[in-house]
Amino acid sequence: ALPTVAWLVERGQPVTQTTPSGVGVLHVAAQRPDPTVAHFLHDAGADPFAETQQGEIPLLISLKSKGGLAMFRFMLQCYADADRTLDEALMPCLARILDRQDADAVARVRALMPHATHLPSEAEIRAFMGRPGQAPSLSFRTLEQTLSSRASAAVFALLKAERIARAAPSTAMPGSIWRGEPGL
Repeated sequence: ALPTVAWLVERGQPVTQTTPSGVGVLHVAAQRPDPTVAHFLHDAGADPFAETQQGEIPLLISLKSKGGLAMFRFMLQCYADADRTLDEALMPCLARILDRQDADAVARVRALMPHATHLPSEAEIRAFMGRPGQAPSLSFRTLEQTLSSRASAAVFALLKAERIARAAPSTAMPGSIWRGEPGL
């Protein structure tokens, strides 16, 4: 895929062009688990923060791909490189992670935490996900089933531990308690 994309860009195909619904090349690339093409497009000038008409950003789309932890981390790195926090995208990201219930849920939240200035409580997440349209899988299971799963419990515990660590920075655990995790 990269040779084709590179060939198109070399011949003047604009990386900032979008469809009428606002879907850009990074939105499409973010659907793939491998970030190679997305990295190339970003370096060529594609906007990693561009929103579709439905409010989708490449970061959120990267959460849809199976095995896309590398893509998700790359999209997070775009935020770090631009010195941007995830304040507006944080709750939609957490909702999508919890809604998917995949094996990478905890790893995705660990990668997400350093980019957030505020980490929501379980109650805040439940309230957000209870709003219409925030948890697409609810046609398959209830919100309570989703939020009572083992994956959700692990995510809630992880967020709580990090909130505690951030609230008491002068204790024995300065900064993030996840310093040993790659990319944190």
